Amino acid sequence: MSEGAFRYHLNTDSCYFNNFLNVSAAWDDAFGEVKTPELVRQQLKNNSFSANSITHWIRLGQNGKGVEILSKNAFRTQPQRLTITPGLYPDRFNNGDCYAAHTQNVRYNALASNNRLSFLSAVVLGDIKIDPAANINVEHQTLHSDLGISAANGSSQPITDTEMQNNIAWTRINAGISIDGSYTGERLKLNWMLPIIYRYTVIDNLLKNDEKQIKGKFYFQSSLSAKYNLTPQFEANASAEFHTQTPGLSTIYTGYILQNYRSINRYDTKLFDSHGLFTSLSLSHKNILSMFLRVAA
Repeated sequence: MSEGAFRYHLNTDSCYFNNFLNVSAAWDDAFGEVKTPELVRQQLKNNSFSANSITHWIRLGQNGKGVEILSKNAFRTQPQRLTITPGLYPDRFNNGDCYAAHTQNVRYNALASNNRLSFLSAVVLGDIKIDPAANINVEHQTLHSDLGISAANGSSQPITDTEMQNNIAWTRINAGISIDGSYTGERLKLNWMLPIIYRYTVIDNLLKNDEKQIKGKFYFQSSLSAKYNLTPQFEANASAEFHTQTPGLSTIYTGYILQNYRSINRYDTKLFDSHGLFTSLSLSHKNILSMFLRVAA
């Protein structure tokens, strides 16, 4: 595996800038044998290349108000080739006739860009600060796979059935605005996020021209956290978050993919929403005397 990184950092009273870039590549060639009623050999050649970039910029004025921009970008490509000997599924792949080996080629590509613009302390009402924000996130993924079989003489042939292949493009765009804020009192501290998001998802199965799914919908996803100092020693914390998820490419591909010599699967999933609510409540105790003794020792 090879990896390299570059960082540029600037920090002054009124300006903060940080840029980080990481690039990595890996070349793996794994081989194994399993003793079943017959000896099964499996070889996986798995290469990958990825690049990640984070840019963070904050500009503050003399009144404490300012602008914050956060941008996270990533790219990954991962080709792999799986070979399994002997052929294990003659009824599924070769009309019941025995064959010598499976071969499978898979290439997965992914590109993601998450961007956020915040106006810091745009509105201040006593102990309340309001930070309006805008977000736009883009994800694009492609999956291509094919299966083939090889005879004992070394000749090979692809399996041309569409259910044995994948050529899918998946795109999701999230765009929205959020009213984020905080309250800081003598004992109570609150933080909240109130985003309204429009999510646009497209799944294009290029092997089946009539199977293109498109879904666009508005979502409201909120979160709240609270901290309350009961006494100088006791502190209570509570949080709640509501979220909505839709399927990603890893659970919607329609062509068979060999995971290993024992597992082959595919999905026939339509776009749907799943909703979740996460809550937590905790109570913590601070022993000031023991902390002082620990430091003094």
